[in-house]
Amino acid sequence: NKYGKKKYSKVFVRSVSLLFRTLTIRNFSIFDGLYNVLFELNSRYKLGIISDAQWVFAEPEMSMLGLDQFFDNVILSSRYGFKKPDVRLFKMAMDNASSKPENSIYIGDNPYKDLIGAKRAGMRCILFRCECKQYNGYSPDACIGNYEELKEILNSWK
Repeated sequence: NKYGKKKYSKVFVRSVSLLFRTLTIRNFSIFDGLYNVLFELNSRYKLGIISDAQWVFAEPEMSMLGLDQFFDNVILSSRYGFKKPDVRLFKMAMDNASSKPENSIYIGDNPYKDLIGAKRAGMRCILFRCECKQYNGYSPDACIGNYEELKEILNSWK
C-alpha cells in the first residue's frame, strides 16, 4: 500500500495468530478447585460468561479445558464490536438467560470492566481477588479471595 507496509491476507493473519496461540497454550491453567465449584454452581444456577476475549481463541480453548459444559450463555465482545464495561453486553447476557438484574450476579476480577458494567446494568457484583473499595463511584456487593468464600456469599444471599 502507499505507506510501505505489506498487507497480509486475513487467512494468513488468522493462521499466524492460531499458531502463536497454540504455542502459548501450554501456559494455560485452571484455578485449583474451579471444576468442583462450577459443577456445584451449575446444578443451582444458570451460568454465563461475558468476556473481552477473542472468540477465535476463547471458544476452542473453553472446549479444550472442558469449561464449555458449564455455561449456557457465552457473550464474547469480539463478536459484537464493543467491550466491557458496555452495559449492552451485560443486558444481552441477562436477556439470553431470561434473568432480571435483581436476580443476576456478576463475578469478575477487573473492577473497571466487570464491576462498572455489572452495576450499570443493575446487577450485583462480586469482585474476585481485588481490593474491596469503590471504583469510579461503584462499590462491589462482595469481594472474595477464593471459591469457598463465593459459596458462603451465595448461600447468604438466598
